[in-house]
Amino acid sequence: MSQTASSPFAEVRLLGPVELGRRDGSAATVGSGLERTLLAALAVNAGLVVSTDVLIEALWESSPPATARHALQVHVSSLRHRLGVWPSPLEARPSGYLLKLDPGQLDTERFESLAATGRAELASNQAVRAADVLEAALAVWRGPALADVSRDPVTETEVARLEESRRTTEEDRL
Repeated sequence: MSQTASSPFAEVRLLGPVELGRRDGSAATVGSGLERTLLAALAVNAGLVVSTDVLIEALWESSPPATARHALQVHVSSLRHRLGVWPSPLEARPSGYLLKLDPGQLDTERFESLAATGRAELASNQAVRAADVLEAALAVWRGPALADVSRDPVTETEVARLEESRRTTEEDRL
């Protein structure tokens, strides 16, 4: 999210319930279940265009309403408002939508970076330092990944990958 100083949001959190992290460290929940699912689908694919059809499938599975394209636009508009950043990091593209996040604005990136650093410390026989860094990596988690959103094939694959990385990190910490 290319932020302005007035933007209250600093990050997107997926490692637990889907939230927007504020600059002050607190969290804001994201509207309806559909809006959280939309944010999750876009954040898992940050920097990539997610097609309108994929987003409709993520939001309504096999039973989209007849007005699904319009309803998606309404949810995108609401999410843009919640992000509170202009220009918005959530951009419309001819085939779908793109969420632009700066490095470090996704909690999954922070977890993965800390976990990799911890593993490097282990490989360097720095067990005490490795344990501290791996503990910090695990502290990023607030519950199961994408805990409060419905799963589609894209997010399900990402949840499985993240949960496996969490399990491995827990084992490495021991």
